[in-house]
Amino acid sequence: MGKIWRWLVVLAVIFIIYFLSDIPNLHLIREEHFPLWLKLLSTKYTVRLGKEGYYSYMLSLHPDFILHKIGHIIVFGTLGTSIYWATKFSVTWAVVLTTIVATFDEWHQSFVLGRSSRFGDVVLDTLAAIVFIVIVRALRK
Repeated sequence: MGKIWRWLVVLAVIFIIYFLSDIPNLHLIREEHFPLWLKLLSTKYTVRLGKEGYYSYMLSLHPDFILHKIGHIIVFGTLGTSIYWATKFSVTWAVVLTTIVATFDEWHQSFVLGRSSRFGDVVLDTLAAIVFIVIVRALRK
């Protein structure tokens, strides 16, 4: 029964990821709530890598961007550690399965109105899982 519960936790995290990715035009903070200095700061310090499409990426001080990336880190770090736990502590399987889920999540978002699909987010999600797993392994020892 214990193994089933571990995989149910994994499925629950995947469901949360799907639910959040399926929200059209997801904005955690609306632009109209920003003070002028923050609007100017987030516009001035935005870097775009690549022109458009899956292999482009943006880095920004925009609060909504930062919250989205923190969300990616927390949710995919949690997914990675829950898979690590469900596979009886296989780092390889945890990283591979998290990367697969992250890839499908980005593909799914490409069909959601107002959402984008970026390879950089797959990389961020995979790195978050690796970092969380490393922390959990260090705490276990």
